[in-house]
Amino acid sequence: VNIALKGTRYGTITDAQGRFVFKAPEGNYTLQTSVVGFQAQEHAVTVRPGETVQVAVTLVESTNQLQEVVVRDQWAGKYVVGDPSE
Repeated sequence: VNIALKGTRYGTITDAQGRFVFKAPEGNYTLQTSVVGFQAQEHAVTVRPGETVQVAVTLVESTNQLQEVVVRDQWAGKYVVGDPSE
């Protein structure tokens, strides 16, 4: 899962158990979580000096479905779009 503090350069990814750690200066932030196939989420967090912030996030499966997929491949200097057998 991708983890970021919105509007900053702070971010990381979770480990296999969903845990993550990074240091950020004190302040109020919006924690963003995102992963393919699940809804992106935002959570308000406050970082205070000397404290550890724990955030529990439950991933929610996305109901969005792709309408069309375009596959491009390069072979012998030519681009092929769609079914190469056509």
